[in-house]
Amino acid sequence: MALLLLGWACNSPTQQTTDTASESQTTAKAATDFQIAGDSVANAAQKAFVGALMKAINEQGTAGAVSFCNVHALPIADSLSQHYNCTIQRISDHYRNPADMPDATDSIVIADYQAQKTAGTVLSARLVEQENQVIYYKPIMVGMPTCLQCHGDPKNDIDPATLAAIRGKYPADLATGYQHGDLRGVWKIAFRK
Repeated sequence: MALLLLGWACNSPTQQTTDTASESQTTAKAATDFQIAGDSVANAAQKAFVGALMKAINEQGTAGAVSFCNVHALPIADSLSQHYNCTIQRISDHYRNPADMPDATDSIVIADYQAQKTAGTVLSARLVEQENQVIYYKPIMVGMPTCLQCHGDPKNDIDPATLAAIRGKYPADLATGYQHGDLRGVWKIAFRK
């Protein structure tokens, strides 16, 4: 009888708790790894986009930069996606390019970020786990006066040539009317599990 109880005790919930704790630690490590990778990729993507955009503005002015973005923004994202073995997108509920339109999950994340911003909460990156991927989201804020030259108030911030270029390249544009510090959208970086 004592051996039977000892055998039962060895397979008791204590073992299950240890297995669950081990799985929890593995899951926490994986989440930390995805968070670190997401931070790294988002920072590299931000640097690449801003660098290319600032170069275009310096060489062609803001109107020329609109054309540059129209032609080169998605290829830059595709190139970085291949380099980092993930899918990199800039998503916004007020998108300029329809390729940046949010899906249902993106819309929930953006709305939550907007609610947090309205409440005065500091916005931080987050992970959303889906069936076969982990998606890293990071807020994109209107952080420089330069941003307003293409995304600000059409009457006060955007010069007429730039506004004409925006309307010509993006007839259904929703990406103006922002102010410094507004939530512009999110980096969406999808990693395969």
